[in-house]
Amino acid sequence: MKRFFYVLLCLTLLTVVPVSVFAATADNYDDLSRIYDHHIITQPTGGSVEINEQYVSWTVENGVVTYTVEPEGGGQSVDVGTTAEGDKDGAIRLLAPYLGVVLATVGGVGSGDEASAYTSPAGVTSRLVMQNLVIPAAKTRAEMKKEDAQKALNMPRTFGAALSWEDVDFDNSGENGDLYGATVGMAWDNENISYGFMLPYDYLDFDSFDAHRVGLIGFGQYNLELSDTLSTSFTGHLNYTYTDMDFDNSGSDDVNMFGGGLSAAITLDKDLFIISTGVSYLYNTDDSNVDNDEQHLVKWGVNAGVRNGDNGVFNVFAVWNSDITDYDNDPDVDEDYYEFGMEGSFTLSDAFGMTIGYKKVIELQDFDSDQVYIGSTWKF
Repeated sequence: MKRFFYVLLCLTLLTVVPVSVFAATADNYDDLSRIYDHHIITQPTGGSVEINEQYVSWTVENGVVTYTVEPEGGGQSVDVGTTAEGDKDGAIRLLAPYLGVVLATVGGVGSGDEASAYTSPAGVTSRLVMQNLVIPAAKTRAEMKKEDAQKALNMPRTFGAALSWEDVDFDNSGENGDLYGATVGMAWDNENISYGFMLPYDYLDFDSFDAHRVGLIGFGQYNLELSDTLSTSFTGHLNYTYTDMDFDNSGSDDVNMFGGGLSAAITLDKDLFIISTGVSYLYNTDDSNVDNDEQHLVKWGVNAGVRNGDNGVFNVFAVWNSDITDYDNDPDVDEDYYEFGMEGSFTLSDAFGMTIGYKKVIELQDFDSDQVYIGSTWKF
Protein backbone atom coordinates (compact mmCIF):
# COMPACT_ATOMS: atom_id res chain seq x y z
CA MET A 1 0.00 0.00 0.00
CA LYS A 2 2.84 2.40 0.87
CA ARG A 3 4.44 1.65 -2.49
CA PHE A 4 1.16 2.50 -4.23
CA PHE A 5 0.97 5.90 -2.52
CA TYR A 6 4.64 6.57 -3.33
CA VAL A 7 4.05 5.92 -7.01
CA LEU A 8 0.90 8.07 -6.92
CA LEU A 9 2.85 10.92 -5.29
CA CYS A 10 5.57 10.75 -7.95
CA LEU A 11 3.00 10.83 -10.76
CA THR A 12 1.29 13.82 -9.12
CA LEU A 13 4.55 15.73 -8.85
CA LEU A 14 5.34 15.02 -12.48
CA THR A 15 2.03 16.49 -13.56
CA VAL A 16 2.24 19.53 -11.26
CA VAL A 17 5.92 20.47 -11.40
CA PRO A 18 7.06 21.40 -14.95
CA VAL A 19 10.06 19.66 -16.38
CA SER A 20 13.04 21.99 -16.50
CA VAL A 21 14.15 22.95 -20.02
CA PHE A 22 17.12 24.92 -21.29
CA ALA A 23 16.54 28.70 -21.13
CA ALA A 24 18.02 30.96 -23.83
CA THR A 25 17.79 34.57 -24.96
CA ALA A 26 17.59 35.56 -28.63
CA ASP A 27 17.78 39.07 -30.05
CA ASN A 28 18.40 38.38 -33.73
CA TYR A 29 18.64 35.82 -36.50
CA ASP A 30 22.13 34.77 -35.44
CA ASP A 31 21.00 33.95 -31.87
CA LEU A 32 18.08 31.84 -33.09
CA SER A 33 20.40 30.06 -35.51
CA ARG A 34 22.70 29.00 -32.66
CA ILE A 35 19.79 27.83 -30.52
CA TYR A 36 18.50 25.74 -33.41
CA ASP A 37 21.93 24.14 -33.95
CA HIS A 38 22.54 23.38 -30.28
CA HIS A 39 19.08 22.38 -29.03
CA ILE A 40 16.49 21.80 -31.76
CA ILE A 41 18.39 19.86 -34.41
CA THR A 42 20.00 17.73 -31.68
CA GLN A 43 16.56 16.42 -30.61
CA PRO A 44 15.31 14.88 -33.87
CA THR A 45 12.20 13.22 -32.39
CA GLY A 46 10.92 16.28 -30.53
CA GLY A 47 11.62 18.36 -27.47
CA SER A 48 11.35 21.81 -25.90
CA VAL A 49 13.46 24.85 -25.11
CA GLU A 50 12.76 28.15 -23.36
CA ILE A 51 13.50 31.19 -25.55
CA ASN A 52 12.81 34.74 -24.40
CA GLU A 53 10.53 33.46 -21.61
CA GLN A 54 8.47 31.42 -24.08
CA TYR A 55 8.36 27.62 -24.10
CA VAL A 56 8.99 26.33 -27.63
CA SER A 57 8.03 22.69 -28.19
CA TRP A 58 8.23 20.59 -31.34
CA THR A 59 7.29 17.15 -32.57
CA VAL A 60 8.56 15.35 -35.65
CA GLU A 61 6.48 13.00 -37.78
CA ASN A 62 7.21 11.73 -41.29
CA GLY A 63 9.80 14.43 -41.92
CA VAL A 64 7.51 17.30 -40.81
CA VAL A 65 8.24 19.38 -37.68
CA THR A 66 5.31 20.95 -35.83
CA TYR A 67 6.11 23.88 -33.50
CA THR A 68 4.14 25.14 -30.50
CA VAL A 69 4.83 28.24 -28.38
CA GLU A 70 3.52 28.73 -24.81
CA PRO A 71 4.17 31.73 -22.49
CA GLU A 72 6.42 30.95 -19.51
CA GLY A 73 3.88 32.06 -16.92
CA GLY A 74 1.15 29.94 -18.44
CA GLY A 75 -1.50 30.80 -20.93
CA GLN A 76 -2.84 29.65 -24.23
CA SER A 77 -0.33 27.68 -26.28
CA VAL A 78 -0.16 28.50 -29.98
CA ASP A 79 0.46 26.06 -32.80
CA VAL A 80 2.65 28.32 -34.94
CA GLY A 81 3.02 26.00 -37.93
CA THR A 82 5.21 23.38 -39.55
CA THR A 83 8.45 23.13 -41.51
CA ALA A 84 10.33 20.37 -43.23
CA GLU A 85 12.73 18.47 -40.99
CA GLY A 86 16.13 20.22 -40.98
CA ASP A 87 14.76 23.50 -42.40
CA LYS A 88 16.56 25.87 -40.05
CA ASP A 89 15.78 29.06 -41.95
CA GLY A 90 12.09 28.18 -42.15
CA ALA A 91 11.95 27.39 -38.43
CA ILE A 92 13.66 30.67 -37.50
CA ARG A 93 11.30 32.75 -39.63
CA LEU A 94 8.30 30.82 -38.30
CA LEU A 95 9.18 31.26 -34.60
CA ALA A 96 10.71 34.76 -34.60
CA PRO A 97 7.50 36.85 -34.39
CA TYR A 98 6.24 34.75 -31.44
CA LEU A 99 9.53 35.26 -29.60
CA GLY A 100 9.79 39.02 -30.12
CA VAL A 101 12.77 38.68 -32.49
CA VAL A 102 12.86 41.12 -35.41
CA LEU A 103 14.54 39.55 -38.42
CA ALA A 104 14.45 42.69 -40.53
CA THR A 105 17.90 43.87 -39.44
CA VAL A 106 17.65 47.35 -40.89
CA GLY A 107 20.61 48.95 -39.13
CA GLY A 108 23.66 47.24 -40.60
CA VAL A 109 24.50 44.54 -43.13
CA GLY A 110 21.65 42.11 -42.41
CA SER A 111 23.37 39.69 -39.99
CA GLY A 112 23.55 36.90 -42.55
CA ASP A 113 19.86 36.91 -43.49
CA GLU A 114 19.57 37.86 -47.17
CA ALA A 115 16.04 39.25 -46.98
CA SER A 116 17.09 41.51 -44.11
CA ALA A 117 20.27 42.40 -45.99
CA TYR A 118 18.16 43.61 -48.90
CA THR A 119 16.36 46.13 -46.68
CA SER A 120 19.52 47.05 -44.73
CA PRO A 121 21.71 50.13 -45.35
CA ALA A 122 24.18 47.84 -47.13
CA GLY A 123 21.47 46.83 -49.59
CA VAL A 124 20.23 50.38 -50.14
CA THR A 125 23.78 51.68 -50.71
CA SER A 126 24.57 48.92 -53.20
CA ARG A 127 21.45 49.75 -55.25
CA LEU A 128 22.15 53.49 -55.26
CA VAL A 129 25.69 52.89 -56.48
CA MET A 130 24.66 50.39 -59.15
CA GLN A 131 21.69 52.32 -60.56
CA ASN A 132 23.09 55.85 -60.33
CA LEU A 133 26.81 55.38 -60.99
CA VAL A 134 27.60 52.01 -62.57
CA ILE A 135 24.70 51.43 -64.99
CA PRO A 136 22.65 54.63 -64.76
CA ALA A 137 19.50 55.01 -66.80
CA ALA A 138 20.06 56.23 -70.36
CA LYS A 139 19.67 59.97 -70.76
CA THR A 140 17.53 61.86 -73.24
CA ARG A 141 19.17 63.56 -76.21
CA ALA A 142 18.43 66.95 -74.63
CA GLU A 143 20.22 65.88 -71.43
CA MET A 144 23.25 64.72 -73.39
CA LYS A 145 23.53 68.07 -75.17
CA LYS A 146 23.25 69.96 -71.88
CA GLU A 147 25.96 67.81 -70.25
CA ASP A 148 28.35 68.33 -73.17
CA ALA A 149 27.94 72.09 -72.83
CA GLN A 150 28.53 71.96 -69.06
CA LYS A 151 31.65 69.81 -69.42
CA ALA A 152 33.15 72.38 -71.75
CA LEU A 153 32.66 75.05 -69.04
CA ASN A 154 33.73 72.75 -66.13
CA MET A 155 30.44 73.46 -64.37
CA PRO A 156 28.56 71.31 -61.84
CA ARG A 157 26.89 68.68 -63.96
CA THR A 158 23.81 67.67 -62.04
CA PHE A 159 21.85 68.19 -58.89
CA GLY A 160 19.32 65.43 -58.47
CA ALA A 161 16.66 64.31 -56.02
CA ALA A 162 14.49 61.22 -55.80
CA LEU A 163 11.58 60.04 -53.67
CA SER A 164 10.61 56.39 -53.29
CA TRP A 165 8.05 54.16 -51.59
CA GLU A 166 8.63 50.44 -51.11
CA ASP A 167 6.25 47.80 -49.76
CA VAL A 168 8.15 44.97 -48.01
CA ASP A 169 6.71 41.66 -46.74
CA PHE A 170 8.64 39.03 -44.77
CA ASP A 171 6.00 36.42 -45.57
CA ASN A 172 7.01 33.60 -43.22
CA SER A 173 7.69 35.75 -40.15
CA GLY A 174 4.73 38.08 -40.69
CA GLU A 175 6.93 41.20 -40.43
CA ASN A 176 5.63 43.69 -42.99
CA GLY A 177 6.28 47.35 -43.55
CA ASP A 178 6.85 50.37 -45.75
CA LEU A 179 10.10 52.14 -46.64
CA TYR A 180 9.95 55.82 -47.56
CA GLY A 181 13.14 57.17 -49.09
CA ALA A 182 14.62 60.44 -50.32
CA THR A 183 18.01 60.97 -51.95
CA VAL A 184 19.80 64.12 -53.06
CA GLY A 185 23.16 64.33 -54.78
CA MET A 186 25.53 66.39 -56.87
CA ALA A 187 28.28 65.57 -59.37
CA TRP A 188 31.05 67.52 -61.08
CA ASP A 189 33.10 66.75 -64.19
CA ASN A 190 36.77 67.52 -64.77
CA GLU A 191 37.82 66.17 -68.16
CA ASN A 192 37.56 62.36 -67.84
CA ILE A 193 36.98 62.37 -64.08
CA SER A 194 33.65 62.79 -62.31
CA TYR A 195 33.22 63.08 -58.55
CA GLY A 196 30.43 63.88 -56.16
CA PHE A 197 28.19 62.66 -53.37
CA MET A 198 24.75 61.27 -52.57
CA LEU A 199 22.81 61.78 -49.34
CA PRO A 200 20.15 59.08 -48.81
CA TYR A 201 17.50 59.19 -46.10
CA ASP A 202 14.97 56.44 -45.27
CA TYR A 203 12.06 56.17 -42.88
CA LEU A 204 10.97 52.59 -42.16
CA ASP A 205 7.55 51.80 -40.73
CA PHE A 206 7.28 48.09 -39.87
CA ASP A 207 4.79 46.14 -37.77
CA SER A 208 7.06 45.85 -34.72
CA PHE A 209 9.46 48.80 -35.12
CA ASP A 210 10.23 51.99 -36.98
CA ALA A 211 13.58 53.49 -37.94
CA HIS A 212 15.31 56.53 -39.40
CA ARG A 213 18.42 56.12 -41.57
CA VAL A 214 20.69 58.79 -42.98
CA GLY A 215 23.80 58.18 -45.03
CA LEU A 216 26.59 59.64 -47.14
CA ILE A 217 28.09 58.15 -50.32
CA GLY A 218 31.16 59.83 -51.80
CA PHE A 219 32.38 58.67 -55.20
CA GLY A 220 34.93 59.20 -57.93
CA GLN A 221 34.64 57.92 -61.49
CA TYR A 222 37.02 57.70 -64.44
CA ASN A 223 35.34 57.77 -67.86
CA LEU A 224 37.06 56.69 -71.06
CA GLU A 225 35.64 56.94 -74.59
CA LEU A 226 36.76 53.95 -76.66
CA SER A 227 34.99 55.12 -79.84
CA ASP A 228 32.14 57.37 -80.94
CA THR A 229 29.61 54.84 -79.62
CA LEU A 230 31.51 52.84 -76.98
CA SER A 231 32.70 54.01 -73.58
CA THR A 232 33.80 52.53 -70.26
CA SER A 233 33.93 53.72 -66.67
CA PHE A 234 35.62 52.76 -63.40
CA THR A 235 34.07 53.85 -60.10
CA GLY A 236 35.20 53.85 -56.49
CA HIS A 237 33.08 54.89 -53.52
CA LEU A 238 33.05 55.14 -49.73
CA ASN A 239 29.86 55.14 -47.67
CA TYR A 240 28.52 55.63 -44.14
CA THR A 241 25.01 55.15 -42.70
CA TYR A 242 23.58 55.88 -39.25
CA THR A 243 20.37 54.09 -38.21
CA ASP A 244 18.15 54.86 -35.22
CA MET A 245 15.63 52.08 -34.51
CA ASP A 246 12.67 52.18 -32.12
CA PHE A 247 11.16 48.76 -31.30
CA ASP A 248 7.57 48.53 -30.10
CA ASN A 249 8.32 46.03 -27.31
CA SER A 250 12.05 46.22 -26.61
CA GLY A 251 13.31 49.80 -26.49
CA SER A 252 15.58 51.39 -29.08
CA ASP A 253 18.95 50.87 -30.72
CA ASP A 254 21.33 52.64 -33.09
CA VAL A 255 23.83 51.19 -35.53
CA ASN A 256 26.68 52.65 -37.59
CA MET A 257 27.70 51.10 -40.90
CA PHE A 258 30.85 51.79 -42.94
CA GLY A 259 31.94 50.49 -46.32
CA GLY A 260 33.07 51.03 -49.86
CA GLY A 261 33.49 49.37 -53.21
CA LEU A 262 34.84 49.25 -56.75
CA SER A 263 32.89 49.01 -60.00
CA ALA A 264 33.43 48.86 -63.75
CA ALA A 265 31.02 49.27 -66.66
CA ILE A 266 30.86 49.53 -70.44
CA THR A 267 28.22 51.39 -72.50
CA LEU A 268 27.18 51.17 -76.14
CA ASP A 269 25.27 54.27 -77.30
CA LYS A 270 23.75 54.01 -80.80
CA ASP A 271 21.65 57.15 -80.30
CA LEU A 272 18.28 55.41 -80.67
CA PHE A 273 19.11 52.65 -78.20
CA ILE A 274 21.65 52.43 -75.39
CA ILE A 275 22.83 49.42 -73.43
CA SER A 276 25.12 49.35 -70.41
CA THR A 277 26.47 46.49 -68.34
CA GLY A 278 28.56 46.67 -65.19
CA VAL A 279 29.86 44.78 -62.18
CA SER A 280 30.39 45.94 -58.60
CA TYR A 281 32.10 44.61 -55.50
CA LEU A 282 30.95 46.14 -52.21
CA TYR A 283 32.17 45.60 -48.65
CA ASN A 284 30.31 46.83 -45.56
CA THR A 285 30.63 46.32 -41.82
CA ASP A 286 28.62 47.55 -38.83
CA ASP A 287 28.99 47.98 -35.07
CA SER A 288 25.98 45.85 -34.09
CA ASN A 289 28.25 43.48 -32.10
CA VAL A 290 26.79 40.32 -33.65
CA ASP A 291 28.88 37.58 -35.23
CA ASN A 292 27.75 38.34 -38.79
CA ASP A 293 28.58 42.04 -38.95
CA GLU A 294 30.34 42.05 -42.35
CA GLN A 295 29.11 41.61 -45.91
CA HIS A 296 30.86 40.99 -49.22
CA LEU A 297 28.44 41.58 -52.10
CA VAL A 298 28.92 41.17 -55.86
CA LYS A 299 26.44 42.72 -58.31
CA TRP A 300 26.16 42.45 -62.07
CA GLY A 301 23.60 44.50 -63.95
CA VAL A 302 22.32 45.46 -67.37
CA ASN A 303 20.38 48.59 -68.38
CA ALA A 304 18.80 49.07 -71.82
CA GLY A 305 17.22 52.30 -72.99
CA VAL A 306 15.31 53.51 -76.05
CA ARG A 307 15.11 57.23 -76.80
CA ASN A 308 11.89 58.86 -77.98
CA GLY A 309 12.60 62.13 -79.72
CA ASP A 310 14.85 64.64 -77.97
CA ASN A 311 13.07 64.71 -74.62
CA GLY A 312 12.06 61.15 -73.74
CA VAL A 313 13.73 57.82 -72.96
CA PHE A 314 12.43 54.49 -71.63
CA ASN A 315 14.72 52.16 -69.63
CA VAL A 316 14.54 48.58 -68.38
CA PHE A 317 17.15 47.05 -66.07
CA ALA A 318 18.05 43.79 -64.36
CA VAL A 319 20.58 43.21 -61.56
CA TRP A 320 21.96 39.92 -60.21
CA ASN A 321 23.14 40.00 -56.59
CA SER A 322 25.39 37.42 -54.94
CA ASP A 323 26.36 37.53 -51.27
CA ILE A 324 29.76 35.81 -51.11
CA THR A 325 30.28 36.31 -47.37
CA ASP A 326 31.28 33.26 -45.32
CA TYR A 327 28.72 33.71 -42.55
CA ASP A 328 28.69 31.88 -39.22
CA ASN A 329 25.59 29.67 -38.87
CA ASP A 330 24.82 30.30 -42.54
CA PRO A 331 21.39 28.85 -43.48
CA ASP A 332 22.79 28.43 -47.01
CA VAL A 333 19.76 29.76 -48.85
CA ASP A 334 19.02 32.84 -50.95
CA GLU A 335 22.65 33.79 -51.54
CA ASP A 336 21.59 34.99 -55.03
CA TYR A 337 18.62 37.19 -55.89
CA TYR A 338 17.51 39.45 -58.74
CA GLU A 339 16.06 42.91 -59.23
CA PHE A 340 14.02 43.94 -62.27
CA GLY A 341 12.68 47.37 -63.06
CA MET A 342 11.64 49.96 -65.61
CA GLU A 343 11.49 53.73 -65.74
CA GLY A 344 10.56 56.58 -68.04
CA SER A 345 12.47 59.87 -68.12
CA PHE A 346 11.37 63.16 -69.62
CA THR A 347 13.25 66.42 -70.17
CA LEU A 348 10.79 69.19 -69.39
CA SER A 349 13.14 72.15 -69.94
CA ASP A 350 16.81 72.92 -70.51
CA ALA A 351 17.44 72.62 -66.78
CA PHE A 352 14.78 70.25 -65.45
CA GLY A 353 13.94 66.55 -65.95
CA MET A 354 11.56 64.03 -64.40
CA THR A 355 11.77 60.23 -63.90
CA ILE A 356 9.10 57.72 -62.85
CA GLY A 357 10.03 54.08 -62.18
CA TYR A 358 9.11 50.70 -60.70
CA LYS A 359 11.34 47.92 -59.32
CA LYS A 360 10.72 44.41 -57.97
CA VAL A 361 12.99 41.87 -56.25
CA ILE A 362 12.59 38.12 -56.86
CA GLU A 363 14.17 34.83 -55.76
CA LEU A 364 14.34 35.75 -52.06
CA GLN A 365 12.55 33.03 -50.09
CA ASP A 366 9.45 34.18 -48.17
CA PHE A 367 10.17 37.80 -49.05
CA ASP A 368 8.40 40.20 -51.38
CA SER A 369 9.21 43.79 -52.33
CA ASP A 370 7.75 46.33 -54.75
CA GLN A 371 9.14 49.86 -55.12
CA VAL A 372 7.78 52.92 -56.88
CA TYR A 373 9.99 55.97 -57.24
CA ILE A 374 9.93 59.44 -58.76
CA GLY A 375 13.01 61.54 -59.40
CA SER A 376 14.00 64.92 -60.74
CA THR A 377 17.22 66.50 -61.96
CA TRP A 378 18.37 70.08 -62.25
CA LYS A 379 21.26 70.93 -64.55
CA PHE A 380 22.96 74.33 -64.30
